[in-house]
Amino acid sequence: MVDRLIAYKIRVVDLLNGDFSKGVQEFEPDFIAVNGIKVSRVNLMGFVVGKNIQANFEALSFDDGTAVIEVRNFGSVLLDNFDVGDCINIIGKVKEYGSMRYVVCESCKTIDKDWLDYRKKELELVGDDFVSAENLVVEKPVTEQIIEETKKTEVKEEPKLPEKADDEESNIAEEETIEDEESDDNPIESLLKTIRKLDEGDGVDVDELVKLKGDDIESLITTLLGEGELFEVKPGRVKVLE
Repeated sequence: MVDRLIAYKIRVVDLLNGDFSKGVQEFEPDFIAVNGIKVSRVNLMGFVVGKNIQANFEALSFDDGTAVIEVRNFGSVLLDNFDVGDCINIIGKVKEYGSMRYVVCESCKTIDKDWLDYRKKELELVGDDFVSAENLVVEKPVTEQIIEETKKTEVKEEPKLPEKADDEESNIAEEETIEDEESDDNPIESLLKTIRKLDEGDGVDVDELVKLKGDDIESLITTLLGEGELFEVKPGRVKVLE
């Protein structure tokens, strides 16, 4: 499996001021050099300040308070659901064409404005530098809090299977005990494994995941979408980003 590139939490002004380099070798990603780090994927929070929707092309003008950059999507409907004034969280890859630098959107969702203050504090932890979802140091990361809360509410039950069952009954039992089989995994790995098992190519319905794993899983899905572990192939359906 190819290692997933980090989605760096970064200011738009740093994306625009950093030196852009094209990937030289096959499958080597483009990147922007910022503070000695090669940034290929980004995790941005800010407001929609402009919108351009055409056939097979979508673009949003995105402002995080430091600068404005264009977020683009090609060939599918992903950005048309967002309007000027919406506060959004973008995960995407940095690109440059001519003199235009932009972000190709992988996932986009509406967020509460309070998250902008939280992001600002995250970035202030290292002064004028930037941080990523994987090297951010805080008292207790959001993901860790959710893991602890999920463990407190987890009820582990041993699966009860009949002494003898034919192949059809065994298959049914296996489908109904996905969560039991993964009870020893941490909540994040358990959720990702379940999505991979159920995904037939077009993602997995969030409501289906809630039925399998309970209402508490929604907050974990939201966090993993923000960190780039998951992305929405379309509203209400999520997929693991490999």
